[in-house]
Amino acid sequence: MGIAPVVSNFFDGEQSVLVMADNLDIRSNRLNLLGLLRNHARVLGDFGAIVKS
Repeated sequence: MGIAPVVSNFFDGEQSVLVMADNLDIRSNRLNLLGLLRNHARVLGDFGAIVKS
């Protein structure tokens, strides 16, 4: 399985999670996880260069 379905399910699947949870420890862990994904994606390409016209 690729990363796209996993990330999609994380946000909008049957077992999706609320990143900005009320519990600060859980929120911090989930934000850190998203940060790791962002950092790994930056290795693949410069997504800031994408222009929607």
